[in-house]
Amino acid sequence: MKSRYTYKRKFQFLIALFILTGILFYRFSIKTTFSQINQYEEFRKIEDQSNLTESRNYKLMSDSLQVILDKYVLDTLHPDKNLVYSISSYCLDSDLLVVNYKPFAHTVTGIQVSTRQVIVEGSFNHCVDLIYYLEHIKGIGRVESAKFWTISDNKDKEIRLNCSIYIQNIINLQDERP
Repeated sequence: MKSRYTYKRKFQFLIALFILTGILFYRFSIKTTFSQINQYEEFRKIEDQSNLTESRNYKLMSDSLQVILDKYVLDTLHPDKNLVYSISSYCLDSDLLVVNYKPFAHTVTGIQVSTRQVIVEGSFNHCVDLIYYLEHIKGIGRVESAKFWTISDNKDKEIRLNCSIYIQNIINLQDERP
């Protein structure tokens, strides 16, 4: 059987297909890449030309740190910002038992941070819900870590789940700049 197209005709068709493919590649990928590079360079020029002074940047930074400080500050006089009150009221509602509450010493590294340990006893789901409540819903502190372990009681022959939660709060920002 003889082919209808000669090798010369097939070669011309292959060249035309190659040119068409090159045009499509240029149109949809290479041209878009170059336009993205141009946009990035324009953005960098605008960013470099911004003339915010160091004091303005520091003021913005200190304002944002103040927002963080206000979010995680504790106040024993107001129940909304009292850590013990928040934990105990949640534990009453969800069948958890507060076993221990222990404040630790403050750490000072430019920001004074207070760490507290709360040990609760109850079901796993309620303990995880308490962690979520403290960190996301109540926003009363940053949960640094949580540790779960079981204790077998020889008197009752029961196994109890304990959860130790370390909560950090910002106490004070030390301003080192003028």
